Amino acid sequence: MFPLNMPAVIHRNPWDISYSARLQALAGGERKIAFYYGLMPDNGTFRYRVYNMVRSLNSLGGRVSASFFYRSDLDRLVDLIDKIDILVICRGKYCDRLGHVVAVARNKGKKLIFEIDDLMFDARYMHLVLRTADADYKRFTRDEVWQYWYGDCARYAAMLSLCDRAVTTNHYLAEKIRDYSGKEVAVIPNFLNEEQLDISRKIYQHKKGNGFSRTDPIYLGYYSGSHTHNHDFRILTDALISLFEKYANLKLRVVGLLDLDERLTPWSDRIELLPIQDYINLQTSIGEVEINLIPLQVNTFTNCKSELKYFEAGITGTLSIASPTVVYSNAIQDGHNGLLARSYEWFEKIDGVLSNMNEYRGLAENAFLHAEENYSWKNLLGVVEKTYLA
Repeated sequence: MFPLNMPAVIHRNPWDISYSARLQALAGGERKIAFYYGLMPDNGTFRYRVYNMVRSLNSLGGRVSASFFYRSDLDRLVDLIDKIDILVICRGKYCDRLGHVVAVARNKGKKLIFEIDDLMFDARYMHLVLRTADADYKRFTRDEVWQYWYGDCARYAAMLSLCDRAVTTNHYLAEKIRDYSGKEVAVIPNFLNEEQLDISRKIYQHKKGNGFSRTDPIYLGYYSGSHTHNHDFRILTDALISLFEKYANLKLRVVGLLDLDERLTPWSDRIELLPIQDYINLQTSIGEVEINLIPLQVNTFTNCKSELKYFEAGITGTLSIASPTVVYSNAIQDGHNGLLARSYEWFEKIDGVLSNMNEYRGLAENAFLHAEENYSWKNLLGVVEKTYLA
């Protein structure tokens, strides 16, 4: 573990502000953009695809003013139309009320952009989505599960069809949207906001200043936001058992929601389970571990996922090992700024790092430099501006 000795930050989500304050944020700019998020604000998609975009656009000064709204604001959304030029609908599911908002916006000549960060718009892949995401058949009947997922998919697709164009997170997913809808699709990668960068740079500089010195035990880290990654993590089970047997000083830190394979029960005293973290304290937790694990089933659905787990770790100077999906293969140069592991290579890749820690620093420094250059908000500001104001 890297001893950071950084106390937990008392964090308040910066998007927890009143409707009137969010409405006021639209005043002043030459171009006005409202982002609507179809769920309630969260640390995942909302933060990356709505909050970060709004923050970036507002940094442009008087040229643009942007703000965000979400499901609880839906009944008031139609009143915004006269105040804006562009409406961005992120993960908005079709319903009569949202359909009415879109119709009013179109009749008044407003631009409509649809945002989505996964494959949940194309029913042709729904069987793959449910198999990959470990559909919850414990609490719901199979019919209920399929009805729910197909229903969501159809509603996303309906909203996509009503918008002028789309924005997404990577070129692989963009091609899937283009193939399905025939619409113009732009790509803005997920990126680190200013708060994330500030805390992460402090973590990295602390580690670098101490020469990446560390203390036992050695930590592997896995950071999950939901139970939909159960099948992904089980790719690691055999490798973890062998690693626990070989390294008496090895521990696993799991942050978030995950159902562990029962075969890991004999090593439960070496598995640290932590709840979901806010996005500031999460960086400290990632910065403390030696290896950030990103196992994924490699298929069409997972190829659509963003590389955020890589750059969230890289910006703290923590090394990642990832499955070779399209986005991770593009982000990680194997053996330079991280490692790629096929399903049968996890023991080999993790063992290679643990048995040769003298090479760790170079890999971690390369990951930091790559993450800072390619995933900081300032370096992607031009892409954000061009995409939304085109």
